[in-house]
Amino acid sequence: MKVKFMFQGLDHTQAIEDHITKKLSKLDEFIASESSPRNVTVHVKKDAQINIELNLVTRSMHLDAHSSEYDLYAAADEAIAKLITQIKRHKEKTLDLRKSNPLHKRSFDGINTQEAYDITAED
Repeated sequence: MKVKFMFQGLDHTQAIEDHITKKLSKLDEFIASESSPRNVTVHVKKDAQINIELNLVTRSMHLDAHSSEYDLYAAADEAIAKLITQIKRHKEKTLDLRKSNPLHKRSFDGINTQEAYDITAED
């Protein structure tokens, strides 16, 4: 998992980076490809609130999650929870599309090929 950190208006500490990386490891349950880049941006607003922006880019999706809190760790947890919710929603939509599209169905149960093409009929 590739994680890119950008701190704006906040000192870079290893504890913050470790906490966010540990929480982002939960995404591996939902995303199979390990080579997909994950970008994390952390910066502070003027009113002392902390904004965390997570961008997830894979071959099939591009998702963004934002969170704004006074506590850095609470903001990170909330943004990661939002991203996991978006990933689940995206996966459900793709599964629903596959089920509803007749070209993606793998079984042809209920189709009688003899009646459809009348192989036994003489010309």
